[in-house]
Amino acid sequence: MKWTAYLFATQPAFDEAGFNAWAAQLGLHFPEAYVELLRNHQGMVPEAGLFRYNDSRRENMTVMGPLFHFALDNSEQESYRLGSTPYKQLPAGIVPFSEDPGGFPIAFDFRKNARTPAIVLVDTEKPVIIRVAEDFESFINGLFADE
Repeated sequence: MKWTAYLFATQPAFDEAGFNAWAAQLGLHFPEAYVELLRNHQGMVPEAGLFRYNDSRRENMTVMGPLFHFALDNSEQESYRLGSTPYKQLPAGIVPFSEDPGGFPIAFDFRKNARTPAIVLVDTEKPVIIRVAEDFESFINGLFADE
């Protein structure tokens, strides 16, 4: 899958130590496929980023935004810093890694399976949590381009 620069002209180094400390602070183990994407594509968007989901009424489609990043600098564009997240209002166990154009978090759902978290879209207006994939790899592999 191709990824396109979005936030940075030059891709920043992945702060793996900071990421690992943040994950340990949360008490979570993230899928290796996610960590590998962060190493190579943090802050980037997938060229084929569309995905489908079903809400209570019908099938819908949206697009994945930039992959949240962990940079070594302390810039205001940094998605996470240890102990802070832009989504503090989310339930425990819901950890965003991106969002759609409407600002709805695309997140890991660690609540039922801490080893293999499902992927969910959080409609923060209703509020409702919508399952979109069984796991991270299924989600990434299921992304597609405009038809």
